[in-house]
Amino acid sequence: MKNIICKVDAFAILIIISLIMYWNMGNIPIHPDESHWIGLSAPFEAFIQGNFEHEYWKNLPAPYINPPMTYYVIGLTRNLGGYSADDLPPIYNFDLSYEENLARGRMPGQELLWWSRLGTTTGSILGLWVFFLILKKVQIAWVSYIWLVLILLTPYFRETLRQAMNEGPFLFFISLSVSMTLLVIQKAKSNSPNLISLNSISYLICAGLFAGLATQTKINGGILVIGIWGTLALYIMRQSIPMNKKIMGLILTGIIISSSSLIIYIGTNPVLWTDTMMGLIKVLNDRADVLELQTNMVNNSAMSSTLARIETVSNRILIDLAILPKVLPNGLFLLIGMVFMIKSTYRWWINKNSQHGLVTLLITGLTLSIPPLFSPLDWPRYFFLPAFFFGIYAVIGLVIFINYLYYSILSEEFWKKFQ
Repeated sequence: MKNIICKVDAFAILIIISLIMYWNMGNIPIHPDESHWIGLSAPFEAFIQGNFEHEYWKNLPAPYINPPMTYYVIGLTRNLGGYSADDLPPIYNFDLSYEENLARGRMPGQELLWWSRLGTTTGSILGLWVFFLILKKVQIAWVSYIWLVLILLTPYFRETLRQAMNEGPFLFFISLSVSMTLLVIQKAKSNSPNLISLNSISYLICAGLFAGLATQTKINGGILVIGIWGTLALYIMRQSIPMNKKIMGLILTGIIISSSSLIIYIGTNPVLWTDTMMGLIKVLNDRADVLELQTNMVNNSAMSSTLARIETVSNRILIDLAILPKVLPNGLFLLIGMVFMIKSTYRWWINKNSQHGLVTLLITGLTLSIPPLFSPLDWPRYFFLPAFFFGIYAVIGLVIFINYLYYSILSEEFWKKFQ
């Protein structure tokens, strides 16, 4: 009976998220980058038709910079709406004003925009739902529900996650990879010489595959492979098994995760098939060149010095993009949440308890969140991952703080102070 109630609850939450996210989706102000992702989504047709020599692949601007997974997602849903590759408008020209682009037909129509957003928003919905389910496994009262309400009410996330860009699919693949990592630990045989067994190896492969798909959505998703391996490495090293078995487990998990993610990363992008090694090098080099170009093109005074960067990043993460209301001390609750999670990870290591959810969220979340904090650009989209995961940690801190106050008030020692 309890399992049935949990399943009904989970399904009801999915329906609620969907209603909120789909509602008024087409009326969100269009971002110029949406024209780019929609206008270049023609490779979807070429990919599903197996036409890997089509001119779409050759005519892609900066093919090594923009991974095609978002093109596929947008292409799928716009096809459901009756829009083929021939119906796509030319992409946005950033040398022209918004009005000039609109006058020259470089913006998608309202209906095409809606169908294109349908795919990315669906990815966002499923990603939020999976993280909600992961947070339920953390077993801290009401954390999952409070976090979900707050993130759905935060303008930054409600807008970013419903635009026809890569944040929605990115979050979806990250959520699946993190959940698969958690399942690897749950299905592993504790203290067994065959720690990574057939019972959990399929989940390990899936964790790597979804990490590869996340990377094929946004290049910084590749860092997730390190987070997955780091989480599993901690789990392996805490086991009471011989050291040689631990080393074999570390090597095996590293090989499986990296190889599965690399295979799916290359396999879903025909641009990398001709000269794979050189293509992978160009992915990194071209991304670095674009970042340098963007940095030189914009006024970057907010990141001009170390102190300016600390102030700017703190304001973005703790105020502008935070999911907690601005009247609350978000920095304090983030600190409480992270201290609690670090202490919980220590107890998980020493006592070998089953708080795998907290540990997985901490390791994978920090791995994904820390690198963007060093971005040379003060662009909200670049702070998406730290804003997302630090929001989770801050909500955990808020609930821990409320619980502490609640039980302190109920204690006899508290009331003795007023006698």
